[in-house]
Amino acid sequence: MAGPVPGRRGLARPHRPDPGGGVAVGAAATRLIEWTGERCVPWTDDVQVVYEHLGRYHFAAPVTRGRRVVDVGSGEGYGAALLAAVAAEVVGIELDPLSVEHARLNHVRPNLHFVQGSVLDRAAYGDRRFDAAVCFEVLEHLEEQDVLLGNIAEALTDDGLLLISTPDREVYSAPGATPNPYHVRELTMGEFDGLLHAHFPHVAIWGQWTVSGARFEALTPPAPDGAAQSIDVGLREGGWEVTGAPRPVYLLAAASRSPLPPLPGSWELRDHGLELAQVVRRQLGDALQRIAELEARLAGPATAAPSPVDRLRGLGRRGADVIRRAARRASG
Repeated sequence: MAGPVPGRRGLARPHRPDPGGGVAVGAAATRLIEWTGERCVPWTDDVQVVYEHLGRYHFAAPVTRGRRVVDVGSGEGYGAALLAAVAAEVVGIELDPLSVEHARLNHVRPNLHFVQGSVLDRAAYGDRRFDAAVCFEVLEHLEEQDVLLGNIAEALTDDGLLLISTPDREVYSAPGATPNPYHVRELTMGEFDGLLHAHFPHVAIWGQWTVSGARFEALTPPAPDGAAQSIDVGLREGGWEVTGAPRPVYLLAAASRSPLPPLPGSWELRDHGLELAQVVRRQLGDALQRIAELEARLAGPATAAPSPVDRLRGLGRRGADVIRRAARRASG
């Protein structure tokens, strides 16, 4: 929902989402927009943001299968394209003209359309009514939140389903947090629930976290008590300790004028390639390489620069220090 951002026009061919619904816009795409730190683009190296945004669309995909869907605030277009792999039709509404042009170039399906317009303008939704709407991380960018919910409610069929997300102000903007300059009005969970109930009598809310850890899953029939279990841990001064689960940073809700369809009580997006950790390692290695080169220049020709072996030996020690300091900051 941020305003137009200057981009660069790529020369490669447009990307088409694969038939399975994967969206992997990368170097081979025609990029008209860039990563700004707010509007998610699937090629960003901020993998945590990708987990957060991609997870919402994958959560929505099963309940939008075979439906007519409107993506309210479709941004780069990757999410609308993901849904279009299973939905009957998807219409993405986006304010930024350059993002709409980018989406039309890079996400091409016969059942996928992008409209340039304001989500606060009822005309942007057209005359049709949709079976489902998704609206992820748009609400906090608007002061006129009742207008947005009213437009979505009017655009949905009587049994239409809305999936909508927003950060929890009490967690996302807790005392000491850096304010997000793009956000106009953040909500608490209670305010979010109240806003939704003003337009939809049936509402359910989930919390969303980004986590790392280990998973065990039965490969043969499990023991009689087959309920899912988990434990939360954190790195402290004395080592790894069992902790309580923190409050979720983001809230995701389902809302409808009719009783809600069956929805999962818990849901996971799994990256078995551990891309987040790989990105951190690469960034740390690049930073250490630059530091070593600067140290060698400052030392002059009489002093030999550290050998690659010495750098690798120090990488683990320094990386561990960085992780410990970050964990201490996160734990307050």
